[in-house]
Amino acid sequence: MFQSPEERLTSHRIKSLPRKFRDAINVTRQIGIRYIWIDALCIVQDPFED
Repeated sequence: MFQSPEERLTSHRIKSLPRKFRDAINVTRQIGIRYIWIDALCIVQDPFED
């Protein structure tokens, strides 16, 4: 999905996200919540250091 951990620390293009993530973001916006936490996007994991 993303090329490097550095890219994950910057903004994401919604169109490039999996459909489940896009749906969750859209529902969150529709009900008036500004932020959503998606572990796969918010937690940077590096298999060499984890």
